[in-house]
Amino acid sequence: MYYEQYPVVTWFVVPSYLFVIVVGTFGNLVVLHAYVTGERVWERPYNLILSHGVVADLIICAFFTPLLLLYRSNAPAHVIESTPLCEMAVFSSMLAVSLQYVIFPLFAVNRRDLVLNHTTCFLTQSKCKKMLTAGWLMCVAASAIQVVLLRNEIDTETTPKLYRCILVNTKWDAYSVFFLGYSTLLYGASILTAYRCYKDILNAGSLDPVLPIDDTRRTKMCMIVAVVYTVFWTPFLLVQLTGLFGEYSELIFNLHAVSSVPGVLASAVNPYLYSYMDHYYKKKFINIFKFTANEE
Repeated sequence: MYYEQYPVVTWFVVPSYLFVIVVGTFGNLVVLHAYVTGERVWERPYNLILSHGVVADLIICAFFTPLLLLYRSNAPAHVIESTPLCEMAVFSSMLAVSLQYVIFPLFAVNRRDLVLNHTTCFLTQSKCKKMLTAGWLMCVAASAIQVVLLRNEIDTETTPKLYRCILVNTKWDAYSVFFLGYSTLLYGASILTAYRCYKDILNAGSLDPVLPIDDTRRTKMCMIVAVVYTVFWTPFLLVQLTGLFGEYSELIFNLHAVSSVPGVLASAVNPYLYSYMDHYYKKKFINIFKFTANEE
């Protein structure tokens, strides 16, 4: 069955999605441009990892969020229920979010290398490329499986295809079990690895005397980005679990919409955290605005 979207929810989510699309896409493009045009940044695992995180955020801001906007701005139209927009929404969201949880532990291992193994780094540039390639393949495969389950688990009476498109689960079936199982395993492995690395860094002593000021800020930035991203997506996960373990209702459906806002907002916030805490990307942001001012 279909549920009604409250007008107040529409008025909240539509401007929020527009903000994410405009601000997030711009910020991520600036950071990606700074990486692509940098003279020596390609030589460092840290910048390579960051660039892949930016691509994941760009997918959320420039592709998945517009699809959410397309539906939530005119819910009765059921626009994205038609193929292939539905499948594209599921694939892109699964790919981008799961890729971020591949990025976070790689960031943590890279930062740990700087503090504890700076002479014999575990995560070399070549090894970093191999791990990122493996991460992409895993995320693409998982996203493809989710799309296959989407097509095979359609039940218009209880869970319309449309709700699968926007990651709404109303009952336990193969689609929701795979979605939550894969997400939980990846989340758990990612957070555990990152936690152990950052714990080793903190046990080594205060960051400031160990690293140069730029790398100190970058290490803190990597910690903050992982925490912010996880905290922002937690409300959406809690609503998912509430709907599955409890009785699904119209209220839960509307809470899905509201809780998706901080989730996609995380991808709009990340590039500005990079630019605030990393001197190189901060300089590139400033140069963009200087260039714009000079053109006027």
